[in-house]
Amino acid sequence: MIQLINIEKFFGQKAVLQNINITFKEGEVIVLKGVSGSGKTTILSLISALLKPNSGEVIVDGKKLSKIADHFASEFRRDNVGFIFQKYNLIPNMSVKDNILLPLRPLNPEKEELQQRLEKLLEMYQLKEYELNLSQNLSGGQQQRVAIARAIVNDPKIILADEPTSNLDQKLSLEFIQQIKALKDENKTIIIATHDPLFYELDFIDKIVEIENGQIVS
Repeated sequence: MIQLINIEKFFGQKAVLQNINITFKEGEVIVLKGVSGSGKTTILSLISALLKPNSGEVIVDGKKLSKIADHFASEFRRDNVGFIFQKYNLIPNMSVKDNILLPLRPLNPEKEELQQRLEKLLEMYQLKEYELNLSQNLSGGQQQRVAIARAIVNDPKIILADEPTSNLDQKLSLEFIQQIKALKDENKTIIIATHDPLFYELDFIDKIVEIENGQIVS
């Protein structure tokens, strides 16, 4: 499903990734382990075509992304990737409903299809009673659930999560882990960048890749 081959990435003169070689299979849940600044988020950005490597090749579902044009990269993300951000990245003055449906707007789907997808996700993540609430008025756990619903509303093959529990207490973190497990059961390929030890001993994690100073150490 995903290959990173001989990847090098620089920001200015600083090497943030060096000689990265990883392969992820379809349906796997992978944890990228490492401290802040180790290069985990950069790997997620390469897989989602938000960034391009200075050298090497990124191949996702048979598509070479290293030199993909920006407008094709946007289409690739829209069709294939759901992103769960560290700070949720919800639009604060938009309702729960509108935040969830936002990724579908460029596709201009039928109103009935929009409603069906919305109802399914509101039910799945226990958000029905908050449907018309502004996201800025939600608790952290509620915002996280909205962020997950928005990430999967377009039924992506790949879900990328960047430090998803850093703003959650342990109870909410454990709830998030159960939600990820449910997505694995749907055969989603899920990559989680985290230094949260809660993820290191889970029985449904297929692979833990430790990143240190831009290099794979285990």
